[in-house]
Amino acid sequence: MLNKLYDNIGESNFGAIIIISVALMIFFGFAMTRITKKLRLPNVTAYIISGIIIGPAFLDLIPKKIILGTDFLSDENFSRETSAATYASNQPKVD
Repeated sequence: MLNKLYDNIGESNFGAIIIISVALMIFFGFAMTRITKKLRLPNVTAYIISGIIIGPAFLDLIPKKIILGTDFLSDENFSRETSAATYASNQPKVD
């Protein structure tokens, strides 16, 4: 849907593509929270639904480069950071 816009922007201005993508994510997430509040559902439900809608499964508004660029947010990285923080907090303090 926005592929023509992304093609016109081109590879040289990748920052503009990132800004447009993040703006779309924020806008759709906010819009969906308005709907889910009326249904008395938590906000995280709105974020998940909006991610599915604007993602490659339905409207494909976010370029695959942006989606692939978020691999640093994997569960593996979070589990490593959490286990390291837990290990560090359980160690006795040495004065």
